[in-house]
Amino acid sequence: MSKFRPYPLLVYPRKRGFFNLLSFILEITLSFVDAKTANMKLLLALFCSIVIVSFKAAAQDVLNADSLRADLRISKADTNRVKLLIQLGQQYEANEPDSALAIYSRALKLSESIQYTRGIISYYTNATYVYNILGKHDTSLLLNLRSVEVAKKLGDPERLATCLANVGASYLRLSEYEKAVDYTLQAVTWAERSNDLRKLSVLYSNLSNIYRELRQYPLADSYGTKALTIARSEKNPYQISAALVSLAIVKSFSNRVNEAIPLLNEAA
Repeated sequence: MSKFRPYPLLVYPRKRGFFNLLSFILEITLSFVDAKTANMKLLLALFCSIVIVSFKAAAQDVLNADSLRADLRISKADTNRVKLLIQLGQQYEANEPDSALAIYSRALKLSESIQYTRGIISYYTNATYVYNILGKHDTSLLLNLRSVEVAKKLGDPERLATCLANVGASYLRLSEYEKAVDYTLQAVTWAERSNDLRKLSVLYSNLSNIYRELRQYPLADSYGTKALTIARSEKNPYQISAALVSLAIVKSFSNRVNEAIPLLNEAA
């Protein structure tokens, strides 16, 4: 259940599919428009690519909330109930975020009572997603920082990488770019130790976007290319498409429109 939100949104260890990529689309499109480019051909290619990529990501399983509630009623107060609560909360994030947070709080309380550290981390990583939806990025940062401390005590490289990446994403949303770089690079170190290639691809895309914000385009291009290379090796169509679009944005910002358009065409 542990997950992290890259910036712009690409993918979590638990994918959020259409809504994930829709957020990504909105963010990169707005940033692209803000750049005030006059190249309408590139804008059109971007629009077509991200719409098609969205539909690629839309085929995600949506769990039935009534079924989850039924399972909860017969569950014991153990780790399985924590997982069910997290899954149930996820069904309410988009339309009833307050309900999602209330359910996540139940998962946290139970996790603490049974000393289920992974459940505590799942609370942080899921609740911060909702706080980001609500625009409460300071709250999200605070919880993400707490999650890092819990993950360090757990000693799980995969979860520590996730929590560090979430902190990096929080700092980026708050435009604290140097801290965003610092925490994301820490996450890369731990992801490398666990040989988590899929997460490394996302983290490299995160770094690409951070350096794009800093207008350090050579670094942005380098990390974006690394992200795409890993995504291709993993043969993950969703992640490949997202990495292609992200790298195309970097190239367009560095006035390499002719290199950006083929990437967008491939993403489509």
